[in-house]
Amino acid sequence: MPRTQAFYPKVNEERLRAELDLLEERRDEANLKAAAYRQRVKHFYDKKVKQVTFQIGDLVLRTNKFDVNKSRVGKLIPNWEGPYIVQEIIRPGTYWLTRMNGKKLKRPYHSEYLRSFKRFDRLAIVPPREKGLKRFDHLALPLLGNSLKRFDRLAITLLGKKL
Repeated sequence: MPRTQAFYPKVNEERLRAELDLLEERRDEANLKAAAYRQRVKHFYDKKVKQVTFQIGDLVLRTNKFDVNKSRVGKLIPNWEGPYIVQEIIRPGTYWLTRMNGKKLKRPYHSEYLRSFKRFDRLAIVPPREKGLKRFDHLALPLLGNSLKRFDRLAITLLGKKL
């Protein structure tokens, strides 16, 4: 039987109107399901994430993502820069930083791009291996900062692990 013989305009019109009435209900249902899904995703994300807070005067490292010097590219550049000093808390999670010399950075940074700087009081400096010698005793020295550049051939270790 051809389709035109089974077509009843009055019945078809009623069904289309019923579908139009149900269309708004289906949209509302879909919006409710999407909102419930977003709430579940937010709940599981918030359960895993830990809010990091810093106090004024804390030492932090800043991610290298904001490095404007594009000449430094490659996978061997450091991922973190610093240390910087937290100078001001704008709102929870957003901080103004200053360099160690006191110069303020150009813009504030969110705690997502910062991490705490761990300062070690003592480093162990191990001389390189020489022929015939298997191991040197660790020489415990105070933190020397930039003067460690003089020891360019020395391996710096902390608690027996190479940095």
